Amino acid sequence: MTLRITVPKGHEVLALTPDDGPALQDLLQRCDDYSRLTFGIPTGAADAQSQFLEGLQHVPEERKHLVGCRVEGRLVAAADLLEGYPDARTAALGMLVIDPEWRGRGLGTGILLGLGTELAGRGVKRLRVDCHVAENTRAVGLLKRLGFTESSREEITVAAGQTRTRVLWTADLPLRPREEASLAARSDYSRAGSPVPRPVPPLDRLLELPGVNAVVEPYYFDSPLFDDYERDVERRTGETDWDLAGLASAVGDGARVLEAGCGTGRALVHLAATTKASRLVGVDTSRPALARARARAAAAGTDQVEFVEGDFLAYRPATAFDAVLLADCTLNGFTDESAAVGLLTHARSLLAPGGRIAVSVFDDGAPATMSHLDGRTVVDSFADRDGCHHIVIWSMRFDADTALLHRTAAVPRSASAPGEPVTCVISDMYDRIWTPSTLSGLFTAAGLSVTGREPATLDSGAAGGAPTVTLVLTPV
Repeated sequence: MTLRITVPKGHEVLALTPDDGPALQDLLQRCDDYSRLTFGIPTGAADAQSQFLEGLQHVPEERKHLVGCRVEGRLVAAADLLEGYPDARTAALGMLVIDPEWRGRGLGTGILLGLGTELAGRGVKRLRVDCHVAENTRAVGLLKRLGFTESSREEITVAAGQTRTRVLWTADLPLRPREEASLAARSDYSRAGSPVPRPVPPLDRLLELPGVNAVVEPYYFDSPLFDDYERDVERRTGETDWDLAGLASAVGDGARVLEAGCGTGRALVHLAATTKASRLVGVDTSRPALARARARAAAAGTDQVEFVEGDFLAYRPATAFDAVLLADCTLNGFTDESAAVGLLTHARSLLAPGGRIAVSVFDDGAPATMSHLDGRTVVDSFADRDGCHHIVIWSMRFDADTALLHRTAAVPRSASAPGEPVTCVISDMYDRIWTPSTLSGLFTAAGLSVTGREPATLDSGAAGGAPTVTLVLTPV
């Protein structure tokens, strides 16, 4: 079975033959954690060979499929499938292994969606994932996001007397992300119900230091003090415009434009002056940011832009839009794959026929250039709106494997009187540095495909010099 499915960077998933045995064995050994988790033993020397020999005897050979995906000649994923088992309208997936270097980059999502589409075209109505252990939390999350539900579970004994919870999952074909994912999706900057994380070291010590009264602001962009900092940085350094050309490419004459997480209105006010958009609407949860956005629009003399305070995921406009924008790495605040798919799915639902989505993110290769951020502490100064001067301390951790950036900002305030505790205002944020490769499978899951790209380079900030890109997406 040859699959023409979309996976990161456009690679194909193709049938494997016995000639691929050495490559499959190498992949299984790199995925040794799969064997240990599922069977309680390490990968065996003949595991690849057994994949070509196993299978139920009463299932015809033409319905036994072993497929894989190669990147630059190296096998990075494999899956085995029985079509027509346990009944003619069902297919059973027994194995799906992903090279550790490719996990979390949308490859598993793309393969499952592609299999579902191919099987649905052959008249298969259901896909069952067999012998899947509940302890494999990463895969369980993926299955749930794609609409699989448990059909049965049992306790089994594997090697050396170890026990596992064997779970069978079933979903109707073609696979579709669960609709409730868009309602559950939220940014890690969200205020509602989000726990206050422990600050990045060494700023975590501020919570316990004697003589310090630590005040935690749960939402950076709503804090008046950090709003003053952002305002002063903008005044001193100007604003980056790396994504403006790419965003404009998605805005046609007379277009109705919607921006999710519009912040201080940088993109929309620029587009009001440089494009022939007929209407521009920005949605954001931050009242201070929107106040600055309205002031920016007034200063520019434009009355085309409307700013709405609220959660974009709950935004239900009366009319559709020709372009929906996720500018300036807004997507990075959605660190979980299901949350990102939910955001993209909701954006897609707001499009008029022929509409487009523009997503500005870091380009492939950026996480490697940002490795210097791990363990970095930076001190800056700024003036608040009353003219008082402060220092702000940034502490950062960056995990290049997961592309997760954890940042803490802290501003010590002057003591009200000698001997009084020093107030220190703290805010904490998580970002995921999404790139086109890691987003490819998520675009597929949201029913979108990339139809344009505008590369650029970030020219300011701690990540200055990193490659960036604005992607234009259209519904499939």
